[in-house]
Amino acid sequence: MYILSIIRDIYVILNREQKRRLIMMQVFFAVSAVVQVVGIASIAPFIGIIANPESIQTNKALFWLYEKGEFTNNKDFIFCFAILSIAMIVVSNATNALTLWVQLKFSIYLGSTLQRELYEKFICQNYLFHKTKNYNALIAVISIDAPRFIYMVLHPYLMLCSQLFIAFIILSGLVLLDPVVALGSAMLIGCAYLVTYWLIKRSLTKHGDIVTERGHLIQALLSESFIGIKDIKLNSLEKKYTEEFQRINVRGMNSSAYISLSGDLPRFAIETIAFSAILFFA
Repeated sequence: MYILSIIRDIYVILNREQKRRLIMMQVFFAVSAVVQVVGIASIAPFIGIIANPESIQTNKALFWLYEKGEFTNNKDFIFCFAILSIAMIVVSNATNALTLWVQLKFSIYLGSTLQRELYEKFICQNYLFHKTKNYNALIAVISIDAPRFIYMVLHPYLMLCSQLFIAFIILSGLVLLDPVVALGSAMLIGCAYLVTYWLIKRSLTKHGDIVTERGHLIQALLSESFIGIKDIKLNSLEKKYTEEFQRINVRGMNSSAYISLSGDLPRFAIETIAFSAILFFA
């Protein structure tokens, strides 16, 4: 599968230390997922208490808390439960923010390390290598391709790992409550995602190649125009170079916009199917 090949390629380029850090991040994502799910889940009991205060005495867990806290009336218990729910939400959101910060920090660290290693590898090659290679292509690999790998491959992969842990915990809880509904929902959403992915995969590959080509062509055009500025001025070629720059740049930017939009398409499709299923079964 294409996604699995991308994940395999990510691990191939990482050294031992980077792989160790990535594994540690997976452990952090698992702990973070538990905290976030607990924070979100804490809202449901509070809403239930507000809607039906008598459930404090009829629900065994709530009544146990009521007795252990030595409350004398429902109003005080609801107030303390509200404070607890707010605290859980704050902790959950703080954990979510910390998770995002860890992802960005690791992405920046790996991106800078990858660019340094590429530069070191190129600069340490023999003189013949540099005489036979187009320096614009080497510059593009370091300044364009490496950053694209970080913010279009690695960072989305880290976000995927983080969200998968949350989805797994929620799905596990649903399986315990109602296995049939949980498994049916998982299959429905999974199929929706796979179908959406299959529909846009080919176009994503096409536009990804265009973006890569745009980076290399822009790099070459800029270098050629500024290095050969004397010839451009003598032959009045400013308009020609400007029009060529506009053509290449607009085509690449349109493809970048399509790729960004495609990242949200599966979510829109899944949300539509999920809400439709809820309304249908209701």
